[in-house]
Amino acid sequence: MELSDFEKTWIFPVSNTDMKIAPRSEDRFVNRKKIAVIGAGVSGLCALKHLTENLEDFVPTAFEKLHGVGGIWSYTETAFDECGNPTHSGVYNNLMTNGPKELVMIPGYPHKQTGISYLHHTEMLEYIKGFTKHFHLDKYVKFNTVVKSVRPVQNEGDQVKWDVTYCDRYYAEEIHTNTFDGVIICNGNYSKCHIPNVKGIENFTGHVIHSRDYRTPEVYQGQRVLILGASFSGLDITFDLSKNAAQIYIGHRKDKMQIKLPANVSERPDVSHLDVGNKVVFLDGSETEVDSIIFCTGYSYDFPFLADDTIQVKDERIKPLYKHLVHIKYHNLFFVGITRHVSYFMQAHEQAKAAVAILKGGIQLPSEQAMLEDAEREFQQKRQDYGMSHLHAHYLGMGDLEWKLNKDHAELCGFEPLPPVLKSIMEHVKESRSADFCNFRKKNYFFKDAQHFGVID
Repeated sequence: MELSDFEKTWIFPVSNTDMKIAPRSEDRFVNRKKIAVIGAGVSGLCALKHLTENLEDFVPTAFEKLHGVGGIWSYTETAFDECGNPTHSGVYNNLMTNGPKELVMIPGYPHKQTGISYLHHTEMLEYIKGFTKHFHLDKYVKFNTVVKSVRPVQNEGDQVKWDVTYCDRYYAEEIHTNTFDGVIICNGNYSKCHIPNVKGIENFTGHVIHSRDYRTPEVYQGQRVLILGASFSGLDITFDLSKNAAQIYIGHRKDKMQIKLPANVSERPDVSHLDVGNKVVFLDGSETEVDSIIFCTGYSYDFPFLADDTIQVKDERIKPLYKHLVHIKYHNLFFVGITRHVSYFMQAHEQAKAAVAILKGGIQLPSEQAMLEDAEREFQQKRQDYGMSHLHAHYLGMGDLEWKLNKDHAELCGFEPLPPVLKSIMEHVKESRSADFCNFRKKNYFFKDAQHFGVID
C-alpha cells in the first residue's frame, strides 16, 4: 500500500528500508549538563533519543539493571532471574499487544510494514532493539547496573544536583556514586505487584501467583483456576488459559461484563474469603473449590532509590508533580511513563521531549505554589468528572485525558501535540475490545492523513 503524505512526513521521515544514522562526535562540546536516566525500557530510550539529539547540551547516562534494553518487553521463561530475584516483566509466552502497532510506535521510527497491526511480544522487543541500534543509544547505557539511591545535593549556590549511587548487578558490594545535573526517572510502573488482602489466603494450599509471574497456560492443564481482576490482563490471561484449564472463575468488582466468555469461564463477584479445603466464598455467597489463584490486580508505583523527602507516594498518587512530569520543587527531576492506560510509546516519547526541553532551559514554569494548585485542581476535577479515587491519580484512560496532557506538555514546551488521528484510532480500539474481546486483534489499521485512518477486518 502506498504511503500517505502524512505517513511520509510524520511517521516515516526516512525510508523504512534505509534507516541509518551516523553516530555523532561529542568531542567538540564543552560545558554540557550530565543527565542520568533511570531505566532503559521504552521511556528511558525515548529520553536518551532526545538527549542525544542535543549532545551540545547534554552528557547522558542511562542505568539499566538488566543485560539489555526493553524493560517490560524483556521476556523471561521463568518469574525469577539467575540471581533468584523476581523479574520485573509481566510478559507471558502467548502475549500479543493490546493496541495496534500504529499506536505502539515511537514517532519517527516505524514498524515493519506487514499489514498486520497487532504484534507478538517478541516482535515488540525486536522493534525496541532496532530503535536502540538505529539511534546508537546503547553506548549511553550502563547495563546490569542497580541504582541504589538518587539524592539531591546542593552545589554552586541554589543549584541542586543529584548523587546517583549504584552497583553492578552481580557485585553488589562495589558501590559507586556519580553526580548529575538532572535525572529522568524511567523505571516503569509494572514491576511491583499489587496483591489485595484476601481473608484466609494463608491457609490456601494451591498455587498462588500474581499475573506478573504468569508464563504459560500448560501449567494449569485440567485445573480449576480463579482469576481475580477483570481488567485487560485478567481477561487476556483468562482467554489464554481457557484451552487448558478445566474451569475458570473470574471474580471482580465491576458490573457484569458485556463480552462473550469461553464456555468454561464463569463470571463471579469479588471474593469474600477462602475457607478450608481450598474453598472460595464469593460476596454473593456462592462457593467453589479451586486449584490455583492468579491475582490480576495491577501494580503499585515503586521508587526504592528515592527518599521520602524527595517524593511521596500515597494511594498510588505521586507528589509533588506538575503535569505528571516535573518535580514541583526540583525542576531537574522528571518522571517519564508513569501515566497509565495511554498510547504508551508515543506518550513516553512526547513526555521525554518535554523533559529535555525543560532541561535545556528557556521554558518558564509557573511558581511552585501555582504548580501545586494546578496539580490539585486537575486531580479534583478528575474525581468530579469520573469519580476517581487516589488510586487512579495517574490513570488517563477516560475521555480525552491523555490527549489533554499531551497538549499541555506541547504548549508548555513549544512543540506540536500528537496528531488527532491517533486519538481516533485509540477510541476505535477501545470500542473493538469491548465489543469482541476474542477477535479485536484481527483488525488492521492504516493512516490516511493526520485526521483520518482506515481499518481492514
